[in-house]
Amino acid sequence: MEKPNEEVEGSIEHPSISTDILEMVKRDQEMRKTGEMDIEIDKENVEKLKTIITEIGWPTELLVGREAADQVWLIVQHADQDPEFQKQCLDLIRENTDGLNEEIGYLTDRVRTNLNQPQLYGTQFGDDKDGNWGPLPIKDIEHLESRRVEAGFEPNSYEEYKNHMMNLYQELKEKE
Repeated sequence: MEKPNEEVEGSIEHPSISTDILEMVKRDQEMRKTGEMDIEIDKENVEKLKTIITEIGWPTELLVGREAADQVWLIVQHADQDPEFQKQCLDLIRENTDGLNEEIGYLTDRVRTNLNQPQLYGTQFGDDKDGNWGPLPIKDIEHLESRRVEAGFEPNSYEEYKNHMMNLYQELKEKE
């Protein structure tokens, strides 16, 4: 039997919302690990998160606990069917976070690529106009590493990250 989340049972303001967020993230990650994408899970998660935000505002640590607050950005990250919602959430995250961090970097890139703008941190990959899979366009690539360090990514990590992403893509292609 799983150990109950003590934080959820503790002093956070909305323990049931915390549980809901953690369940949404669990479904999101389980679906992605299988490689069988189900856009309906993403849509359901977005609608639930919109309701949560309307009810309590951005789910901060004080409101939903550390684990749920740390993971809720994944729901937004995968809300590609609603880039305006992603952008609104990015603004809410920035308002409720001290400075720049990796999650903000990932979501910034996701929002920018969904709005057909070049990314800033090199986190997003996909097919280019010729159908070749790789990093999506990056703004001012000469300063990419300094932006990544500022956002909390490991120094000189872009090439490692790029290689990792290319290997993951190759593994998925081989499974098809």
